[in-house]
Amino acid sequence: SSWTYGAKGTLYQSIHYGGDPLPTGEYGLKLTVGGVVVQTGSALIGKTASGQPTPTPQQKGVTLSGYLLDADTGKGIAGGYILILKPGIKVRQLQQDKLAQQLAAIGETDKTGYFRTTPPLARGYTYSAIALAEGYKTIAEDDALTIEVSDPDEVELDPIRMVKQ
Repeated sequence: SSWTYGAKGTLYQSIHYGGDPLPTGEYGLKLTVGGVVVQTGSALIGKTASGQPTPTPQQKGVTLSGYLLDADTGKGIAGGYILILKPGIKVRQLQQDKLAQQLAAIGETDKTGYFRTTPPLARGYTYSAIALAEGYKTIAEDDALTIEVSDPDEVELDPIRMVKQ
């Protein structure tokens, strides 16, 4: 790729191998400026320095699903939201103009109150969560859930019961 972003900045480059892992081996990278190599680097893929295969990380994170229910009637709440905050962000720190930077995932309920969060959440972190729906008291809790490394790709939460305002 050619640099077209001004005097300074960051460029992220990725290598795609048809959706499959790269073959085991050593891969090199050369950074050239004006045809002159100014930096080089390498990465060993598929084995550690000891020659042992590297463990395969979970590719996907964890998707949460569940229901927002009316606490009195037990019926699903349509049009509600589940907000999962990025690790380290507390409910009181949430700012409407910074939602995109502070949200780890979001889910919207369908007509039955069912939701699925997207994008998947990274394993090994604790997240604060908010449940909100028009006409109901917001439920907000810091460090509400921990996504364990061993958790499956999909986790169904217990129903979240909301009280009318």
